[in-house]
Amino acid sequence: MSFFRIESHPRLGSTNDRALAHARAGAAEGLVVVAEEQTAGRGRHGRRWHSPPGNLHASLLLRPDRPLARCCQLAPLTGLALRRALAARAPATGADLRLKWPNDLLLAGGKLAGVLVEAAGDHGRDGVVVGIGVNLRHRPRGLDRPTAALAEHGILLTPADLLAALEPVFLDLYRRWLAEGFAALLDAYRRALAGLGRPAAVRQAGGEIRGILRDVDAEGAALLEVGGRLVRVIAGEFVAGG
Repeated sequence: MSFFRIESHPRLGSTNDRALAHARAGAAEGLVVVAEEQTAGRGRHGRRWHSPPGNLHASLLLRPDRPLARCCQLAPLTGLALRRALAARAPATGADLRLKWPNDLLLAGGKLAGVLVEAAGDHGRDGVVVGIGVNLRHRPRGLDRPTAALAEHGILLTPADLLAALEPVFLDLYRRWLAEGFAALLDAYRRALAGLGRPAAVRQAGGEIRGILRDVDAEGAALLEVGGRLVRVIAGEFVAGG
């Protein structure tokens, strides 16, 4: 029996908003809201997400019986699942697909995909929604960071192709996470992580932390070496080469 139940739309303001509404209305886990185009897609920190037809814009409703603080681990989990799904469908990209802590997937150093986890209801009482955006055909230009699209690497995948490849790997990782926590995924995540041992900066509301990215711990936090000591960073925007 399929875990994903797809609800497709030609155009929506935001797939996350639609999935959050379903969550508050009591929809079952596994609902995936997909739109060919979004007119008000968003990424982290309220940034607008480039959402033209041809790319994947999807939001997955989950109801994990876990504290909301741990549900942020669903972002790196989903990034790892996307990497595996894309590598399976386009093996030539495998070595060039790297994860950027905490929620991005890079292709040859450019941002290919992003993940946005949002709580439904107070403290996630109505579940969580995992928003997934992947540049399959098009990428945004003129940004302050490199971007990538699969089509520019000669790989043509439809959103339906990618969702079909994503479902089994996501479900496997999700079930392992539910049973054993993020620690069960940590070795695989480390192997795929970009920037280990390199200078990095993490932007937070209170400023910027600069150091060397040394590791990610069993709770999904980044460990930066700053002035000879390890600083544990739970959330923020990671900038390679900080």
